[in-house]
Amino acid sequence: LSERGNIPKQIGEEASLTASSGEKALSFKVTDIQPHFQCTSPYAEAPENKSFVKIDITASTGSSEDLQELFYGDSMMFNPYDWKFVDSSGRTANDIGTAASYMCLDTGESLPDEIGPGENVSGSLILDVTDTSGTLVYAPVYDSAGWEWSL
Repeated sequence: LSERGNIPKQIGEEASLTASSGEKALSFKVTDIQPHFQCTSPYAEAPENKSFVKIDITASTGSSEDLQELFYGDSMMFNPYDWKFVDSSGRTANDIGTAASYMCLDTGESLPDEIGPGENVSGSLILDVTDTSGTLVYAPVYDSAGWEWSL
């Protein structure tokens, strides 16, 4: 585990959450991370923090029961508020899911807003980070270790 208690991951390495059934409720890979990302949407705005980072993700979900157990609903999403950014000085950014990051991608590039049971998806997520180097942390389940990737 990292000093923050998360599981360090490399691009292309699988991460997963297993339900009490023993089945994977969520399995995903970060397939690419692009710092200094230039928005593709015609409605794009400048970053509110410092710079956009594009995270490409492929994911698959398990049964409705397993999603319910871990996410308290029959779907899940890669919510920007489940992500943190720790800059190169060790400071954690408060809000990296800004309105500007939401407006950054053109239609069809983003991950679906909700991912239901038994689905396979791919798409991108944009985060509005405070530095050009640091660590991205994804921790979607309360009181559980997350994963992290270095920029």
